[in-house]
Amino acid sequence: MVYKGAQASFPEIARELNVDAVVEGTVLRSGEQVRITAQLIQTPADKHLWAESYEGDLHDTLALQKKVASAIAQQIRIELTPGNRLCEEREGG
Repeated sequence: MVYKGAQASFPEIARELNVDAVVEGTVLRSGEQVRITAQLIQTPADKHLWAESYEGDLHDTLALQKKVASAIAQQIRIELTPGNRLCEEREGG
């Protein structure tokens, strides 16, 4: 929440947090429906690696949150597993 509405770029935020990628997302509610949109952004290149939207019932928000978290974890595994690709790209290898 510290970075909500911040003017800092993803590379600046990533440097502050000492991370290679950042997850950004939004939550929208319309009546009893919820839409969660999440995206994984590689820094410092500011490159979008993955994005997805999920919709569900407001009363089942925890299950929807679990689904989003699992998808993000799977994407991180995909990006890191083949020879730690994120680190290699960052180091120019």
